[in-house]
Amino acid sequence: GPLRDARLTVAQNRDKARKILGPQEFDFQSTSHGLCQVMGSVARELEYGGPPHRFIESETNIRYACRHLADFLERTQGDIARALLRYNGGADTAYPIRVMKRWEILKAMEV
Repeated sequence: GPLRDARLTVAQNRDKARKILGPQEFDFQSTSHGLCQVMGSVARELEYGGPPHRFIESETNIRYACRHLADFLERTQGDIARALLRYNGGADTAYPIRVMKRWEILKAMEV
């Protein structure tokens, strides 16, 4: 992000960001929150301006998660698996498969 300095170690960058943002905002931005596990940094990128403790409210959390996923769907030209992989950070390549299997189960239940 904009606070990262390539000349510093990870720990030094973390300490610098904590000093600039303050401990509460730093913790918010470096943690995932709520039902959809949206990172606080993503919430801020999507212009969530509310206090950290309100972001866990389901309606707010889902609204921002949908915006984030919609952005990835646009970037991947509608490729759901690639969008889900990006939403989850890209490391767990089995994540889209698990999500889509659960989606099929829910559709079958007519939920």
